[in-house]
This record gives sequence, C-alpha cells and structure tokens, in this order.
Amino acid sequence: MRPKKQFNEVLEREPDNRQALASLASLSFNQQRFDEATNWYKKVIEVQPDNKEAFYTLGVIAWNTANEPIQKARQSLGMKPDDPGPIRKEEKRQELRLKYLSILEEGLVNLNAALTIDAEYDDAMAYLNLLYRAKAELEESQDIYQEDMQRADA
Repeated sequence: MRPKKQFNEVLEREPDNRQALASLASLSFNQQRFDEATNWYKKVIEVQPDNKEAFYTLGVIAWNTANEPIQKARQSLGMKPDDPGPIRKEEKRQELRLKYLSILEEGLVNLNAALTIDAEYDDAMAYLNLLYRAKAELEESQDIYQEDMQRADA
C-alpha cells in the first residue's frame, strides 16, 4: 500500500493524528507539491501550534515559490548578482509584486512564528534573511529596498 494512502486512512480514523499530518506534509514538500504541502502544514499547525518545523517549512515554501521567478527577472533585465535592487523595470517589478509579495510576507510571518517558538532556530534565521532579500527586489523604492536588506542582515 502506498504511504500516502496509508496516512489518509489513518486520518479518516483520527483526523488530528499529528504523525500522519506531518508525514503527508513532508511527502508533499519533498515531491515539490508546494500548494498541497502548504495545506498539510497548515493542518499540522492547527493541531500542534507550537510546531516550529511546520512554520519553518511554510517559510521555505514561500522562498522556493518566489525566488526563481525573481532571479529570472533580474537576469532577463541584465542585472548581475551583485547589482543592487530593486528590480529595475517597474512593469516587471509590479507584475512580480502582484504575484509574489503576499507569499513572501506570509513566509516572513511563518518564519517569525518559528523563531517565537525557538529563538535560536538557525535554519529559520537563514530563510528569514533570504525572504527579506527576495522581498527587497520587489520594493517600490531604493530606500525601502535598503530597509529590507538591513532587516535581512539583522
């Protein structure tokens, strides 16, 4: 029997089974089914609100979702990796803001929740840095870009 089916059968009998929820979340994440993984991790948090790994992974999903399109936009505009942002072409930046800004902001909220649970959670700190850097690329001005970069380095 496939693991996914087994975990779903457990959840039919025990809808709040932490192990089955976490296993389905992890399985979806490892298969890069990020929308599905997001839904499972949110269910994990519903039954275990102090699960720092669930909050952390939601932050990682946000970064995985937004980073590649942002980096591709930078490259398509001829921006080198060490060129400061934000993304230079306003039309492209606005398109990306519309699609990814709320995802990045939710990721920041989730990573901060993980850090509230464990203030020494190094992996969450690292992804907090990455999310602020990605968000900075979408900002409306150089000043706000710099604020995000300072938050990333804090």
